[in-house]
Amino acid sequence: MGTRVAFLDGVRGVAIGCVLLTHWFEPTLGWGQGGLLGVDVFFVLSGFIITTLLWRTDPGPLVARTTHFLGRRVRRLYPALAGVVVAATVLVALTPGAEPSGQRAAELGAAALAQLTWLVSATGADTDPFGVTWSLGIEWTFYLLWPWLVLTWRDRGWTAVRAARASLAIGAVCYLSTLAVDGDVFYVLPVPRFGELLAGAALALLVAHHREHGTRMRSCPTALVWCSVVAFAVYVVIAPWAVEAWQTRFVGIPLATATTLLILWWHYAGGTGLVETLLTWSPLVALGRISYSLYLWHAVPASFLDVEIAGSSGALAGAAFLGLSVVAALASYRWLERPFTGSRAGILAAPGAPVTPSDTRA
Repeated sequence: MGTRVAFLDGVRGVAIGCVLLTHWFEPTLGWGQGGLLGVDVFFVLSGFIITTLLWRTDPGPLVARTTHFLGRRVRRLYPALAGVVVAATVLVALTPGAEPSGQRAAELGAAALAQLTWLVSATGADTDPFGVTWSLGIEWTFYLLWPWLVLTWRDRGWTAVRAARASLAIGAVCYLSTLAVDGDVFYVLPVPRFGELLAGAALALLVAHHREHGTRMRSCPTALVWCSVVAFAVYVVIAPWAVEAWQTRFVGIPLATATTLLILWWHYAGGTGLVETLLTWSPLVALGRISYSLYLWHAVPASFLDVEIAGSSGALAGAAFLGLSVVAALASYRWLERPFTGSRAGILAAPGAPVTPSDTRA
């Protein structure tokens, strides 16, 4: 049985909760458009986790270490992705009058497996039922590039602090150089999102520096963490702007990035209190544990069910989407994720932080 870091699963739970708020309930409730920032939380967290693992990789040939890393990513992420692609394509093909057609669904499924949904989205084409996989393509582009660079820095004797500064500089260039791009294209391109991934990477390297020297990170003020969390929550709930609006690029994404960094920084500096209690709350941790499968599946039922089901309300339709997605996600987690999830909690856990069994039956 593997182990997980409860706090990190709690952060994942917040991220997927924000995404679900937007995709499931915003059309009915009229608020929650800002929940799209949940994807940005995932990006920062992914950059943090991936860099933590890479920096702690044992010495060896660069190609072998990079190949090993990518192999682990394939085993971890592709079974669930392949499962949703096959199942959704079959469902489309068997559903009379479904949009897209079975052939189009197969083409989009192939794009999802090739991690190119973001490219299709950038052309303005509809990518449902695999539209959410654009963000996976962003991360896979990062996976193909970042290990070579960070492991080379490590091999050449760079300190973690020097690597963190370089990560921040590259990330800032990626973000700032693409701000003039059209909003809806900016949202799905890899380069702008590298800024968020590299921000998480920089924090991971700072944490690694303190671990290597046996020193404790200076904690950020708890009041600052709370102010950021409240601002993020308010934005998620009341933001009326779509992804192409300037507010998303200039306000929303920086806010989500800063909030995630502050929460992680505070946690790894030994912070305790209500934030820790909330992010290790067992229902939120459980939600975070299945967040990958739930992210893959949550938009699929909407591709086959009308917003109005047999004259019923949109709220009932939302509940139907919820139930079907959760059942599919639980099955995906049980049979397509958990068998391929290794235990890296010893590397990712903050000093003294608890880890939990990855088997939800325990």
